[in-house]
Amino acid sequence: MQKIFERAVDIAVSFDKNLFPGRNLHLSLVSYKGRFVSIGINRRVTHPANLRYNPKINQKGINFSDKGGTCAEYSAFVQMKRRNNIPFDKCDLINIRINKLDILNNSCPCNSCKNLLKFINFKSVYYSILSNKDNPKFERYL
Repeated sequence: MQKIFERAVDIAVSFDKNLFPGRNLHLSLVSYKGRFVSIGINRRVTHPANLRYNPKINQKGINFSDKGGTCAEYSAFVQMKRRNNIPFDKCDLINIRINKLDILNNSCPCNSCKNLLKFINFKSVYYSILSNKDNPKFERYL
C-alpha cells in the first residue's frame, strides 16, 4: 500500500495549487488493482444531489451546508459511478489534503462523507495525517 500512497502524493503535488482557492488542496483518489480509476477534488460549486441529502456537519458538529461546495469524496464517487464495470467493494479510497508548501494535513472525511462511504462500502478508506511529502503517513478509516 505504501507505493500507492507515494503515487497518490505525487499526483497531489503535481497539481498547481494556485489554481485552487483556499489554503489546501483536497483530493480523493480511488484505487482498483493498483491503478487510480477516479480522482475527486473539493469544489466550491454544489452538486445538485448534495442539496437533496443530509446537511453537511464538520468534525466539531457545526453545520456548514450554507457554504456550498462539493466534497472530494463525493466527486470521486460521481466519477466512479459512471464506470459501472468496477465494483466499489474491491476499491480503496485515498484522501489527501496538501497545502501550498507541500505538507500533508489531516484529511479525515466530514460526517456526511463518512455516511456516504459506509453506504458505498469501499474495501478500505485511508486519509492523510500531518506529515511531509517525502514520508507520507496515512490512517485507515474503514
